This record gives sequence, structure tokens and C-alpha cells, in this order.
Amino acid sequence: MEYKKYYEYFYNKTYVIGERKIKQTLIKSKAKSLVFYLNLNIILDTQNLLISKKSNILLFDSLNELDTIFVNSIYDYTENNEELTLKNNVYPEYLKIKNDQLPSNYSFNKFLSDFGALKGLIDVVKKFQENSNQYQKMYEENNFSNFKIPKRNIIIQNTPINLTPPEPKLKSQINGDYNNLKEDQKAFLFHIMCVALSEKKEVKKEEKEESVLFNLPYTELIRLNSLIDFIDKYCFEKNFRDSNNYKILTKGLNHFEKTERIIFLLTLVDNIKIYQLPKTTKYIKTILNNEHNKSEKMKMK
Repeated sequence: MEYKKYYEYFYNKTYVIGERKIKQTLIKSKAKSLVFYLNLNIILDTQNLLISKKSNILLFDSLNELDTIFVNSIYDYTENNEELTLKNNVYPEYLKIKNDQLPSNYSFNKFLSDFGALKGLIDVVKKFQENSNQYQKMYEENNFSNFKIPKRNIIIQNTPINLTPPEPKLKSQINGDYNNLKEDQKAFLFHIMCVALSEKKEVKKEEKEESVLFNLPYTELIRLNSLIDFIDKYCFEKNFRDSNNYKILTKGLNHFEKTERIIFLLTLVDNIKIYQLPKTTKYIKTILNNEHNKSEKMKMK
């Protein structure tokens, strides 16, 4: 089986679809004289609908674990990264999964198609957000002739083997030298940590079930505390409630627009993979599953 070609086919196919839809959205919005920033919500809503169609990996822990294995193993090889990772790391673990832990009539080929499509959809939005200034300039000039969202290149060719353990890189990320977490993501992790620490007697009635069912071991609390490390300039001022961090801390996911929630949670799960937060990740995926179900019910009405 040519794992890489099969995966890349669906990755590229859905990436191109996402890229085309983003361009169409910008053109339509420009024709309506809408300001640029309003496009993000429109794009996120469109991507959420596409992602929900490829949700097997999000809804089954066994498949999501394969995603984690892929991310953690991709740089173990100096060439043919995707092919070797899928063949040597992901496929053997797939074979260990019991049938009742998989969607009905599911195969590894189906996983590769779901996985490639999901990665393509997530990446195209991420790359658009990372280069929003470039696209805003096109938008303001109403010139999309050179519109292109470059793919993330995860294939490393001719790279020397690095025998240094991964801990130093992880340490540098936590210290902020290579921080992949945004402020709103840190604030949401702070909210999650507070939920885990809340005592039953102090929890509101509507939040009681959440607090009772969710707690964290000391190791995860320490790791979260290290990751959350941020300074809020409003916290000692009278208008502290205006702080974005305060709003996320008190409202949790309700702070975000409904159209933003699924992609926010997807991105957060992807960004915390390397930080060894299994219970936190599982909790976020539970919230993600709930949001997905809400989205499906809304589409059925």
C-alpha cells in the first residue's frame, strides 16, 4: 500500500477545496463592501461544516490517538516522513484497535482518507490566519489574481539525524522561545484548570456535573500552569472585566461565537499534542463532541 500517496491525495483535494472556498468568500465579501475581518467568521463557519463531514477521527478516541502518533513520530525520519510514519508507526497501532472502537465497516484506507481530508481542512484555515495581513492587502486592492495559500511542508529531505532527545525542544516551547499557543488558547486552558480545581460546594448548580466528573492529576496541573504563564495588564485595574482573558476564564467556550468554536477546539487539541495532557485533551474532545452534535442538530432543523 502506498500510504503517503493515498493520504496526500485526500489532503491535497480538500486543501484545494478549502482554498477555493476562502477565495470565493473574499471575492463575495468585497463585492458587498464588507470589512476584511468579517470574513474570518464566514470562513470558519464554512470550514466547520466541511470538517463536521470528516468527524470520525474527532469522535473516536482510537482514531484520534493515531493522529497523535502521526504528529509525534513525523520527525523521526530524515526522508519520506509521511510514508514511513504511516507505515511503521500508525498502521501497526491501527491493527491493534478493536472493531467496536471503530466506525462500522471502517478500514485503514478509510482512515487515510478521513485523516488526509481533516488535516487539509485544518491546515488551510491555519495558513490563511497566519498570513492574514497578506490576504488583507489583496482584499483592499480587490486583486486576487495571485491568491494562493501555500501548504504546510512537513516533509523533511536530507536532514541530518538529530540524536538529541525531544525534551529541550519541548522545554523551549514551554518557556516561550517557540510558543505555539495563543493568548485565547492559554486563557481557555486556564478556564479548564479552574474547572478541575473547583470544589463542589463552590460550583454553581449548572456547572456541578462538569466539576464532579472532571479533575486533573498534579502532573497535568503543573504542566498547565507552566503553559498558561501570561500577564494580563488589566487584572489590577478597575476595568479588569474588559480583559479578554477574564471573559474567557469566566465564560469558557461561551465567550466564542458559535461559528468559531469547533475550529478553536480543533486547533487547541492539535497545538497541545506534544505537552502530555491526556485528561485535558480528552475533556476538550468531549466539549468538541458536544459542539459537533449541536451543529448537526442545527443543520437538521
